Amino acid sequence: QALPAHVEARKKNLLDVMAQRAAASRDLYENRVAEAVVELAEAMATSPLSTTAVETLTSRTKATMRGEDPVIKLLDNRMKEVFRGMVVWNPQTAQATTNHIPVQMKTGRSILGVIGENSGGSDVFRTQFLKEAQREFTRKGFSIYASDLSQTCLMATKVIHLMCLLYGEIFISKMILMACSD
Repeated sequence: QALPAHVEARKKNLLDVMAQRAAASRDLYENRVAEAVVELAEAMATSPLSTTAVETLTSRTKATMRGEDPVIKLLDNRMKEVFRGMVVWNPQTAQATTNHIPVQMKTGRSILGVIGENSGGSDVFRTQFLKEAQREFTRKGFSIYASDLSQTCLMATKVIHLMCLLYGEIFISKMILMACSD
């Protein structure tokens, strides 16, 4: 259902203000966004907002924009935790630890990872990865965005694995040399 016209106008104003990030200093930008948030809240409210509510909304908006809000920090940490876990996720290990029946049987040498597998194995990996990532994102409180986050996580994992394949030896050598020199 559509929002009333006056609320929709305040919503559009907030989006317009947020799009002007580069046009102002950080403090001015935060003040403008906070004002637009308060205006939107006032348009949505059934009664006028109290001074305390306006002050709280303004301070929480600025804290959120700076990444200082405790809820945003918690969600940020949870999301990073899922991404870190999924980058090193391995379907063979996951199946062994959860006692699942393998999706497919194959013989011969197994090549682990996202890059370099044949198309059939890659599809199986993709399916398993997305399923596991969605489960993890849902478990961490991101159920509404779990599908999109899972796709993004898969893409990030592919990029990281490709980087490791192409440049891993260089980075690992430098890390070992740096560790030995300390």
